[in-house]
Amino acid sequence: MPCFKRQNGFSIYYEMHGDVSSPTLLLLHGLASSLKIWTAQVVELKKYFHVIALDLPGHGSSDWQKVYTIHDVPSLICELMDAMSIKKVSLMGLSIGSTAAILFALEHPSRVRALVLEGPAGGLVPFSHPQGWKEWLQLSLTLNFIFLLWAMVGRKTGGKTINWLGKTSTYTAFLTQMHEVVDAEAMKGYGYSNANNPYQNRLHKINIPILILRGLNDQFPRHYSSYIKKNVSGLCYWLEIPLAEHLASLEKPGEFNMAAMAFLFKLHREEVEC
Repeated sequence: MPCFKRQNGFSIYYEMHGDVSSPTLLLLHGLASSLKIWTAQVVELKKYFHVIALDLPGHGSSDWQKVYTIHDVPSLICELMDAMSIKKVSLMGLSIGSTAAILFALEHPSRVRALVLEGPAGGLVPFSHPQGWKEWLQLSLTLNFIFLLWAMVGRKTGGKTINWLGKTSTYTAFLTQMHEVVDAEAMKGYGYSNANNPYQNRLHKINIPILILRGLNDQFPRHYSSYIKKNVSGLCYWLEIPLAEHLASLEKPGEFNMAAMAFLFKLHREEVEC
């Protein structure tokens, strides 16, 4: 299996596709998923990009750790890029993967060409804020309900139940990590750190092209996306995909891929002309 060992000693599983001489695109999945969720995107993107997809710690085939936080992912990405001698990437993130992409752009702006953010889901206020307490309570109830189902009916049946309740049962084959290989501590660590205002009012420091792709019926509030668009300094495009919810890249892969590739092609063409 293609893995690289981090400085902390834990291994990260990844897959590479396409020509290594092409522009690099790094794919970051969401909570309780894995790189498998990008299958429909890799098929198309690998024709034009050097695509790297990884399993976040505690997910898929990557090692489990004792502590998880979304704020650790930027250093993970940096270590991977250094190990592969990659100077610059574009990042495509889903849900908390979008948060990780934004955090990497904040901490390593010179190493990012652009961001494609699918269904951004980072909390906008800290837990110390009254609204933050409400979001913390909602998250806590959701996670504990999942863990209770796991304990009562097992991970497989529990995972399928959650997928059905979340209206994602059609895509269970792509969401196998929820009931197969995901560390419960990872779900808590990433979930809480992602909800506790991870951007810390720093979005104005981002001055690179961004495309936000969101299902028109996404279960996460629209203001998560509008907050990003309003506060970044660079160009930010926003497209909502009809008849799609939080997993637009799975529900409407054709529309999603077309929009993402048009954005990335335009960016690359402008970079070459300059």
